[in-house]
This record gives sequence, C-alpha cells and structure tokens, in this order.
Amino acid sequence: MEQPLVLQNVSEVHWKFFWSLSLTYIQRNVIYRFITGCIPSRGRLHYMMPTVFDSHNCPVCLSPHESASHLLFDCPSKEKVWQGVIFEFLWPTTTIIDIKEALLSLDFSDIWYSQVKGIRPYRILLITLSQIWLAHMRFVFDNTPLVPEAILVSVRSTVRQTVDEDNIHSLL
Repeated sequence: MEQPLVLQNVSEVHWKFFWSLSLTYIQRNVIYRFITGCIPSRGRLHYMMPTVFDSHNCPVCLSPHESASHLLFDCPSKEKVWQGVIFEFLWPTTTIIDIKEALLSLDFSDIWYSQVKGIRPYRILLITLSQIWLAHMRFVFDNTPLVPEAILVSVRSTVRQTVDEDNIHSLL
C-alpha cells in the first residue's frame, strides 16, 4: 500500500522513532496533524466551511492567509517564540526553516545540540510546538492574548518538568 504524498517525507525508521516516544496527547496530536496537513488553520477552515469561517485571515496578526505553517511558525508572535527557543535552548545557527523541515520529516539529525542538559533537542521542539498550539487555541476560543513571553515561560516550565521527570525515572 502506497503512502499519501504528504507522508512520504517521513521514513519508516523515523515513524517508528516517533511512535516510540513518550509524548503527551497534545504533543503527538499537533505534530501528527502538521505532518499530515490537517492543522485546522483559518485558511483551511474557510476553504472547508466558508459560511462558518467567513475569512481566511490569521486571527492573531490578520495576515491575509493563515496556513498551518503560518499558524505554528510564521505568524510574528509565533516566530518570536521560535527565535527565543533557538536562542535559549538550541544551537544559535538553527533556523525556523530547519525546525519545520525536521518536524515535517521527523528527522532531527540536523538539530542535535541542546543547551540544557538532560533533554534532547527534538523534545524541546515538540514541547514548543504544543505550547504554541495551546496558546493559539486559547486565543481563538477563550480570547486569551497570545503573548510570546508567556509561551516561552510555559516552554521553560515544561522543559524543566520533563528533565525532572526523566531524572526521577532514571533513579527508579
């Protein structure tokens, strides 16, 4: 059976790696939806249900077309989050394009350095992606302002918690 085109970017080895990871439901769901092209961006929702979603503009920055990439990476507020994560957690020459490519292929071999001991860079990326998703959903459904600094605080907290949990598991 042949894979859909969107899934052909992910090798069997990388899928096995992905399914072996201990991720939260949100972390797994968001990356899977991103890879398979099923992120409910405003552009996608407007295309599917134009009477319900009367605009394809980004609800955060009002950019003329909100795609999955815009929702998760390219919207200026989300871009600030990724830049902050790169500066604080990853190798400084890492780019947002590198991150997108790694996430879409589940191949994290080019993003190998973490400034935080006890956590692999791919976990930081998945944590960040899920925190951006949560913040975006809170903005859309609860009218909670989308503040990059607040998302970074949440990323830091979740990274610390993940490191602590992994340390506890290693002691058992």
